[in-house]
Amino acid sequence: MMAGKSTLMFCCTLVLLAVLVAEGCRQEGGISKRSRKERWPELVGQTGQRAKTVIEREDPTLQVEIVPYGQVVTADYNTNRVRIFLDRERRVAAPPTIG
Repeated sequence: MMAGKSTLMFCCTLVLLAVLVAEGCRQEGGISKRSRKERWPELVGQTGQRAKTVIEREDPTLQVEIVPYGQVVTADYNTNRVRIFLDRERRVAAPPTIG
């Protein structure tokens, strides 16, 4: 009889935990939703160094790379990296984006 009560109490605890986790996810917008900025369109036309400074100030955890015009880069996707692609005048050519 005691084992049945323990099992029932354990199941109720698991259900309560699941409800609390689901409510927390709903309030926060989901588990997988990123809370950090992913694109910087406002930096197009700025110097590469200025763009790098802004991005590093906003998110110091990111690895920020300045890519000169015509330089070849790998095609891998890295959620901790932002590449800043420059034009011939060494200005930001496209919105820097995480990846």
